[in-house]
Amino acid sequence: AERWEMVKSNISHALDIANNMNVISRLDKGQELLGFESGNPCLLLSNIAESSEVLAESLGMSLQFQLTCNTTQPVSMPIISIRQVVYNLVKNASIHSGGTHVMLDISVNPSSQDKAELSLAISDNGSGLSELESKRVFGRFNRGSSKADGMGIGLAVSKDIAERLNGTLIYSDTQQFESGACFTLTLEAAYVEEDALVTEPLASNGIINRSILFAEDNPSIRLLTRKILEKSGAVVDCAEDGSIAFDILKQKHYDLVITDIMMPNMDGYAFVQAARRSGFNGPIIGVTAATLGDEFNKLKELGANDVVSKPINIDAINSAYDQAVRNVL
Repeated sequence: AERWEMVKSNISHALDIANNMNVISRLDKGQELLGFESGNPCLLLSNIAESSEVLAESLGMSLQFQLTCNTTQPVSMPIISIRQVVYNLVKNASIHSGGTHVMLDISVNPSSQDKAELSLAISDNGSGLSELESKRVFGRFNRGSSKADGMGIGLAVSKDIAERLNGTLIYSDTQQFESGACFTLTLEAAYVEEDALVTEPLASNGIINRSILFAEDNPSIRLLTRKILEKSGAVVDCAEDGSIAFDILKQKHYDLVITDIMMPNMDGYAFVQAARRSGFNGPIIGVTAATLGDEFNKLKELGANDVVSKPINIDAINSAYDQAVRNVL
């Protein structure tokens, strides 16, 4: 069990680095952020908070969150990008702060007739930063005085994403604890019309007892993802690439297909297209290390129901599966 936890940690760390480096590359190329979702801002952000609590606990930290909601009017928000920033900040606090507790303070307030202001503050009870460190904290590959593993890019990526969203990400001393750091993400989200939203979601158990075909060429990621899915109650078959996955799909029924995008022999794009042309009409979810670019739209155009980012978040998988089932109904 101890060895498995170490392997899982190493895989997660490698995925984090790959994802952040990919975001840096795409931001530098001026590619747009995607992954917007519409709905009650408090519900959308509470899902992020609950996932953050699980993340912090997995890293040995205690996380509490509080949500102040002064408007429940539906908004359109870049949920994947916000989740990426919060994930980076919570992980940064858990690994590098030297503290034991994290507080995620979320507030939603009307800022104008057309928009709401979203504020997410992540505080820790660690040692905080010196004045010199605070001035350099958002620099790429800046690790400050931390002795923990890392490349010093998570905060830089988060800052770049915030600015691309026309928002801000700032550092300050914590107000929640006697000492420590606080990073606050602030941005605006446009209101949307009620009639443009999906009605109240149907009750669902997500992927519990569902049969899943998962295509991924990287053996470590394949093993980790399979364990995550099976731990959540799914029955999982795996394939090393899209070609093998397509052969399996022609012989056996599955409730859900999850596929990586970049694979040898047959990539995720070709696999999704082949699956739809062969008559498979069940939910298909793509997974990618990118949080921006054209992967999301391209895969959906070929027949995928949704695309989620690596490392997979089981809440995101359940949500995408439930949404796909509701659309069929």
